[in-house]
Parts: sequence; structure tokens; C-alpha cells
Amino acid sequence: SLKKISRLPATVTEIGEYAFYGCRSLEEIEIPAGVTEIPKGAFCGCRSLKTIEMPGVTKIGDMAFACCPNLTLNIPNSISDLGKCSIGASAINFDCTTIPSYVLDFEDRKFDAITIGKNVYDIEDKALRFRRLLTLSVLADFECGDENFNSFDFDCRVDRIYCPMNTPPDCFGLQFTDETYSYGQLFVPQGTESKYSKVDPWRNFINVTEMDAGVGSIADEGIVINGHNGSIVITGAADNAIVEVYDMAGTAAYRGTGKTVSGLPGGVYIVRVSGKTAKVRI
Repeated sequence: SLKKISRLPATVTEIGEYAFYGCRSLEEIEIPAGVTEIPKGAFCGCRSLKTIEMPGVTKIGDMAFACCPNLTLNIPNSISDLGKCSIGASAINFDCTTIPSYVLDFEDRKFDAITIGKNVYDIEDKALRFRRLLTLSVLADFECGDENFNSFDFDCRVDRIYCPMNTPPDCFGLQFTDETYSYGQLFVPQGTESKYSKVDPWRNFINVTEMDAGVGSIADEGIVINGHNGSIVITGAADNAIVEVYDMAGTAAYRGTGKTVSGLPGGVYIVRVSGKTAKVRI
């Protein structure tokens, strides 16, 4: 069965609707730069898909990545059009200006990780609907409707929230459920808990932990490093930033500009990026 498409031919400029629908064994694919749209249902049901490179894409259609529970998906600022229920990935890095309403496919209603990147300014009503979110990383100020994280009848619990900014992000309209405030864990930079305790919605969290820059998932202001699905995922770093990964014996395991490092044995690693260092477990 089809597991990998290293690169579609450079002459390909268009992908049809439902082109790879239900390719349950497909794990990775690289889309040529000439393709500007991932149309309706193109990768819907690709349940093994983990990575996709799509450098020229500016539009993602309805249900394009629905039911892709193992996918780590980056939505850069170059993508300006996101369809309804277009994303059902496990980990999503939003760095587009606007996150539109109903963008998530919430078939399972549980997501592993969502990152709100530096370029996000507006999150529309009911954009982020889920039953449960394990990790939310907030890297920017933004505005949103007051139902984004508590929409419809779902019990939208967030387990961990990472805010690597020394100044608490100003997120107008952002509210969490009472369960998240009571049982969720808010992680902030060392020495900033008092700042966060004075600002909504962060002051409502009961469990707040200050994270040292050299330990854990926060490497630097604006950069988050997480272990996810057996990979090391770096968000918030420049595209050309060099990432270095070492095991605990000091042996180099990776060096390059990729922001998702896969294929490493489980364990604790030291990650260096943009002059900062963090430890992460996968």
C-alpha cells in the first residue's frame, strides 16, 4: 500500500477534490510549489498521514485534512483561505492572520496540540471546537469571540497551556471553561507568574508553573519545543533557524532547519535553536 510520496512531479499544478481520499497507509507527501490549493476532501481519511510539505499553497478547502488523526500540520501566514472542517489533524500550528469559524473537523473531539503563532490576530467565533485539547501554546496577542474555547455543548477542557512570552499575551475575548481553570496547568516563563496573575484570562488559573528556559518545553520567548507523537516539534522559530538535537550522552542526533524532527528513539533530548537550549522528552 502507498506510504510515501517524496514529491509529486514539479509539473503538477492542481490536485483534484478527494484526490487522496481514504489513503489510510499514506504517511508523508511533498506537494510541488506550483500547487496553490488543497481542494475539498483531498486528504480526508488519510489516517496514517504524519507530514505534508506544501510550500505554494494559499487555500485549503472544506474537509481537506479531515480525519487525519496523526498529522502535524503547519498553517503559515501565506495561507489566507481555510474551509469549514478543513483540519482534523492531531497537532496544528496556526500562523495565519485569521483562524476562521468552524475550521476544525472535530470527529474525535480531541486534539493533541494547537499553537497560536505570532502572526495570528483574529480567531473567529467557534473556530476552535473540541472536546479536549492536551496542549495549547500561545505565542501572540489576538482577539476572539467569547465562545471560541467553550462553543456549543462540548466540555472543552485544555490540559496544558504554554505562554512563553515574558509579557502576558493580550487575548481579548478569550475564555476557558471552569474545568480548565481548575485542573489545567498554565506554564509561564521564570519570574513572570506575578504578571500573569493580574491579567485576564491567565489570572483565573489555579495551577501555574514557572518554566526555566533550559528545562521543559519553553526554549525562549516566542519559541515552543514539544515532544509529540514520537517527534520533536518546534514552533515559533524562523524558517531558516538551525535546529540541533543531542541525546543525553551529547551525541548529535539531528542538525538542520526542519521544525519537526522524527525517527528518534524515545527518551530525553537537548534541543538548541536560535541560541537557546531546552530539554524535551519524546
